[in-house]
Amino acid sequence: MTGIDGKNTQPGPGRHLTVRSTTFNNNFEGIRLKGVDFTEISNSNNFIVPDEIPSGVTPPDLLSDLGRPFGIYSDGSSGLTVADNTFSTVGGTVSEKNYGAILANSSTSAASVEKRNTFTNINIASQAQGNNGNLRIRCNDYNAFQFGIAVTSGMLADQGACPTPPTPLRAISGITWGLV
Repeated sequence: MTGIDGKNTQPGPGRHLTVRSTTFNNNFEGIRLKGVDFTEISNSNNFIVPDEIPSGVTPPDLLSDLGRPFGIYSDGSSGLTVADNTFSTVGGTVSEKNYGAILANSSTSAASVEKRNTFTNINIASQAQGNNGNLRIRCNDYNAFQFGIAVTSGMLADQGACPTPPTPLRAISGITWGLV
């Protein structure tokens, strides 16, 4: 039930993925990356993430006890670009059990960026965990969500100042927050 599973067991140049203009429809795991540096996930990928994993299906061991569907999960992949994608939920109602993009330890050697993505009806749209000191979350649209950005461990660098003058729906780094 995984769309793409990328693992890098031997670091070195040229070990990366490029994913463009692809639809991941009802995959429990859209894209799962482990140590795949300089990956680009961009240009109109569409992630339609289920609300939950059906009973009888073993949760993915990558996320241990999490057992919840996601569009992208990346751990230890530096220089990652996630841009110009759409994340939504099967059924069109706000989910309580899925994730858009989970970025863990994404800034160990090169800056990573998540930008210009649209998240609609996703439980946690953007989750950062671990070493993400160089991660930049910019100009995403968050519409009908439980949590737009969650930092569950580690730190996330200052993402920039509010635009001048600030507006109620545009708070940091050009991010748009939709009303629930």
